[in-house]
Amino acid sequence: MFRIKRALLAIKKRWVLSLLLLLQFTIGLSILTGAASLFNSIFYIKNSANSMLDPAYTYLPLYENLDPASNQLKKEEMDEVFKRLEANKDVKAYGTYSQEIIPLDKTTAVFKKEMLEELTIGPLSESDPMVRALVIDENYSRFLNLSLSEGKGFSSRDFETGGTITNVIAGSFFKKYFQVGDTIHNQYKIIGFLPENQFIVYVNFSNAYQKSDKLMLLPMPVERAADPDDLLIRLKQNTVLQLRENADLTKLKREMKLDRTDGKATINHMEKAISDTVRNALSNKIPLFIASIGVLFFSITGIVITSIVSMKMRKREFGIRMAVGESKAGILVQLALENVFIAIAGFGLSQLYFYCKNQVFFQLSSQLDDVYASSLTYNTPVVLTDLGGLLCLLFVSNLIVFFFLRKLEPRSFTGGIS
Repeated sequence: MFRIKRALLAIKKRWVLSLLLLLQFTIGLSILTGAASLFNSIFYIKNSANSMLDPAYTYLPLYENLDPASNQLKKEEMDEVFKRLEANKDVKAYGTYSQEIIPLDKTTAVFKKEMLEELTIGPLSESDPMVRALVIDENYSRFLNLSLSEGKGFSSRDFETGGTITNVIAGSFFKKYFQVGDTIHNQYKIIGFLPENQFIVYVNFSNAYQKSDKLMLLPMPVERAADPDDLLIRLKQNTVLQLRENADLTKLKREMKLDRTDGKATINHMEKAISDTVRNALSNKIPLFIASIGVLFFSITGIVITSIVSMKMRKREFGIRMAVGESKAGILVQLALENVFIAIAGFGLSQLYFYCKNQVFFQLSSQLDDVYASSLTYNTPVVLTDLGGLLCLLFVSNLIVFFFLRKLEPRSFTGGIS
């Protein structure tokens, strides 16, 4: 306790140096937090365990340069494409999906205000809450990695002609407000919950992915799956392929060409697409990485210089304390405590500054619940990474101060007085 009081008093006496060091910690650690946030997003999206689809074997076809004739394609012609996919030995499985928005009535008493605010883009008073849904056909559901945290998955009966109540699988967000068996709007019955913190393809032509936490999966009824207009849209941009290793993509592109049109399919490998977006994100953030390295260097330098200047300002005090028996380790602990107190204050201010600076982005990202390689995140791993960087800074800087301190004798502090 005595050392703590002495450290706080020393910080007060050298308040100018303390203020400069606090400012350096605040700005520097906020830059480090930005880098940690980016790396957190990259590690998340690169980890295949977080994907509901296996990126190594998942391919996303997309048709380009479709002429107006494609809108007059008959169902038989589209069925031919799917028949060729079934006959192709490189195709392990395929499926289609559609996006859907489920509006929620905010006047319904059963819905908690907290939930409605989380599901509303913008202020609740100005916008209506809604749930993003992915409507998947039976083929898609068979190879989708549905490792449910609770409940059960879809059965073949769920894909039959739609009734008044549709069985749905809800994201983990809804576990706070509903249980398996609950019905939303007397229309959607929850039969299971998805695990936390996973993502899935929401649109084939985007490098952003949808997190599963606030998502709902709906089965596609057979009449909708067979509807020519809906089938055409799904074929053009909402088809997912699961291919074998070393699949012949050139042959597959030929087989997926739509008759009577000039539209050719491009087939994007999900794993490669993720790697490309990560590479682009890293190359675009090179200045941030350079700044982070600079922060580490200047922070260490700042702590060392502040400690040395503090020793010079209090050399007679330290010299007398060493002369009466206090060890150099005790002096080092005193200086380290002073730096730790300033570092803790700087860490708190840096987190507050980073969060306030990006608060609007965090709020929008939480409401949309999407993820991409360059997205900013603020969660426990980011804070722990930042804290780990701070501890490394303190350790290295105090180690340098120790090497400087061990060479000094009491006489050098007291000006030669014995």
